[in-house]
Amino acid sequence: MKKFTLLLWATTAQATPPDMISLYDRVIGYSDTRLFILRETEDNLGLHIYGMHDVYLVAKSLETGMDEAIWPVYRVHSASEATPQTRSFALAGAVNPFEIMAAAAARIESRDFRDPNLHRLDGPEGEKTALTIPDITADPAAIMAQIAQSIHFTSAAIQPYPEGDYANMSYTSPQDLLASMVYSLQDCEIDGVDTLFRYPQPDIALARIACADEDGQQVWLAVVLPPKTEP
Repeated sequence: MKKFTLLLWATTAQATPPDMISLYDRVIGYSDTRLFILRETEDNLGLHIYGMHDVYLVAKSLETGMDEAIWPVYRVHSASEATPQTRSFALAGAVNPFEIMAAAAARIESRDFRDPNLHRLDGPEGEKTALTIPDITADPAAIMAQIAQSIHFTSAAIQPYPEGDYANMSYTSPQDLLASMVYSLQDCEIDGVDTLFRYPQPDIALARIACADEDGQQVWLAVVLPPKTEP
């Protein structure tokens, strides 16, 4: 993930970093109809030493790939000063993810998202070329639509930050930061791939897609790959 590492390094080299937020998905299980994800948002609050970390439980449709429900889990503020400190904040309506999954008769099973570089293509002159999004789906536009919808869905769920002296006074709201995340296919690459084996039901292919822009805005989001059509 060279592109994303360079972006992070570039921002830490500045005296005052730009306001940035990132999203990161961890798949923790699935039911007959939904994929269950723990989605972490990390907001740097416009400073190097602080961060606001939220975690949400997301239920994504296995049929459409779209987020269908989201629940708050917890919020932690971190300060990486000489003595690192963390402080937790209560979120209204916070849930235990496993109670939600139990009610949905979901299977608890995390997914590792295998390194896509284990599946490589031969280039025209014998060189190795990493898989791209069009290599794993016939409908890249559907993948980008899932990413855009997940960003919007998360933005609507983020609760206001508590008042306090934990942030740059002029920091940008998480909703505004997320609204600025408009990615093209060229901004994204495959972070990992996986498969839900559901015999006797059809298997479902998954991927985690990493996207970044020139401002350092980054996401790592789980998507459901559209079924391959027979020729």
